[in-house]
Amino acid sequence: MPTGSLLQQPDPSLAIGSTDRVKALNLFQGYRGIHKGDRAFILGSGPSLKKIDSSAMGKLGDEYTFGLNLILRADLPFTPSALVVMVSEWHWVRDRGIEWMMEELGRTGKPLPSSKFYAHLRPVPEMDAGGWRWVKAHEGQLMTEESFAGLGPSWRSAAFGYSVDMTAVQIAAWMGFDPIYLVGVDATETGHAYSEDPVLDQRGEQSGHHASAKIAHHVLRSHGRTLLDLSPSGLLPIPKSSLSEVLG
Repeated sequence: MPTGSLLQQPDPSLAIGSTDRVKALNLFQGYRGIHKGDRAFILGSGPSLKKIDSSAMGKLGDEYTFGLNLILRADLPFTPSALVVMVSEWHWVRDRGIEWMMEELGRTGKPLPSSKFYAHLRPVPEMDAGGWRWVKAHEGQLMTEESFAGLGPSWRSAAFGYSVDMTAVQIAAWMGFDPIYLVGVDATETGHAYSEDPVLDQRGEQSGHHASAKIAHHVLRSHGRTLLDLSPSGLLPIPKSSLSEVLG
């Protein structure tokens, strides 16, 4: 299966420090602006992903794409440029969240992208050993409180945006991507592109997700950057466009 445009990588010599945590943070600094002038598509697994025609989906394979969580379960004709996974601190401890996610990704039988990011409060040695890049994400730093990472002079931690797509937006912004497009990020309470089964009840987090998207759009716009929702059934309260219009 073909792979989308490969992300550029930071200089590995940046990974210096007395602890693995410091090394990972220093290495992540090297991603800053590395893709300035490029555009990125963030691929969620909402039901609207199935509405994208094969021609448009094929064109996405030539773009820089960030797949989210279990996107490899979906019927994509390409491997995303990068994969971003996020499991909340509570689910990580209580439900083996990240272990379960890794098992599910393995069951797809599909190759993982060479660029892989996991958002969590602290680095996890097992993930690092598998070639994943740690993205510091602190659930006490909420995007609903107008926090947003990705545009400052240094990376401290991603603001918790109630959904992995808002983490991916911050990573893409840090890398310099502009514009940033959301595809298949429906922000609905139930349903996936790869399953008819309902998702966990997330009504309590849905309002936070919507508020985070508004803040992300506002902050990016204030810096002259663009965030657009191309999801046909997307409910996020940010400007919309269509994939066909963007891809031409």
